[in-house]
Amino acid sequence: MSSSVTIDWRAVRERERQACLALRAELAQLQAREKRLRLRSEAVSAAYGKVRADVYHVGRAHGSADSAELGRLVSEAREGLARSEAAVDRAIGSASQKRAQQAASTPAWTSRSGSGLAPPPRAAADIDVGQRAAAAAHGGKPPMAQQDISVLAEAETVLEECRLRCPGADLSELTGLRAGLGGSPLHDQTALQDLRIRGAQLIQRVKRLNELEDQRQRLFVLAEDAPVAERARLRRTVADARPEDVPRLDRVVTAAVQRASAERARTEAVSAVQRSLEELGYDVQGGFASLLPSEELAQEPLVARAAQVEPPFRVAASPHSADHGLRVRVGEDQLYLSVVRRAGSAGHGTSRADTEVQELTCQDLLTVAATAAGQGVTITLGNAQAPGRPAPELAAEHWPRTALEQAGSPAVADRDADERHRRWAAQEQQRVTGQPQVRSRRPDQ
Repeated sequence: MSSSVTIDWRAVRERERQACLALRAELAQLQAREKRLRLRSEAVSAAYGKVRADVYHVGRAHGSADSAELGRLVSEAREGLARSEAAVDRAIGSASQKRAQQAASTPAWTSRSGSGLAPPPRAAADIDVGQRAAAAAHGGKPPMAQQDISVLAEAETVLEECRLRCPGADLSELTGLRAGLGGSPLHDQTALQDLRIRGAQLIQRVKRLNELEDQRQRLFVLAEDAPVAERARLRRTVADARPEDVPRLDRVVTAAVQRASAERARTEAVSAVQRSLEELGYDVQGGFASLLPSEELAQEPLVARAAQVEPPFRVAASPHSADHGLRVRVGEDQLYLSVVRRAGSAGHGTSRADTEVQELTCQDLLTVAATAAGQGVTITLGNAQAPGRPAPELAAEHWPRTALEQAGSPAVADRDADERHRRWAAQEQQRVTGQPQVRSRRPDQ
């Protein structure tokens, strides 16, 4: 079938893991939203008793929940909180109206979304006019006109809605505007309009800050799936970030999570191939784990990676021939496998033996693909070269020690191996940096 192939992988379990991670992060956002709705509902209930709204309880997922279960919880929470938010809005509207009990009509001063302004209500405030008349009789201000009472009524409605929609927010600026009422009608109308605008801005500002805090909660969950060396730093950065910096951190955390996910997928695929080859009788002494870049090395420039003296491949001795093996290299998202011959073996130059081993090896790789699929990893064989080509030769030091001993060869590295490795590493570094290359033999030549 082939003398060499390329294996592309797709880690099914890793896709499921990422789906679960995204759903758990959204659950964290929904739980934060639930908490805020409860605070608003409790504020209304504390002020007006019977005027209240029940808030949906977001379900908690157990640690082993799969994406189907998490998806169900998220979907139910979205719908339940949407109903609760509408109910809380109605309760706040009712409470705001109650603030001006004497009003003929008191439409909400803002739309329920808080994005627009409604005409000011023409209503009487909860103000004791008799007390004002008594005060006037004792030298105080004269009784307020109905228009003055209406202005004060709406000012109280504005303040009440801000207090209920933004529990814990600083209302000093608004209360200052409210305290300044009582001058000329023109002044009061101007101050009331200013109060409306600033109140709407406060609600929108708090809404935006709440959205950013929701996003921060999501990032806390995502950061737990970043590379181990980055987790603590990312969580600390997310915790200390200013609200306006949170959107930028979303990109940083997402990129770190994607790197960790790609590394896990690669490790899982390489491990699945290794286990399958071992089961088929290949000698993979030392395994392929050393071919995977460490977290520290992954952060290094490409030049530094190329400067490694150790060649980026391993040889798995073939069960079909003492003189052949399977060379394995790991790329960013691919494995490269090819049948090779041990240099100096008795069958040097025998293409028939090479072809036989190549054909048997390709049958083994089909088995490897099927076995990996059963382990949750989908691998695809591609870029196959037809059997019959002479197998490339590799020096004996690249073979597993046990295979060399079984073949009767001394398990001692060639005395020039270190020098060949050094020259080859220098050539690779020159290639990466674009420097003129001096021809030298690879350590496998």
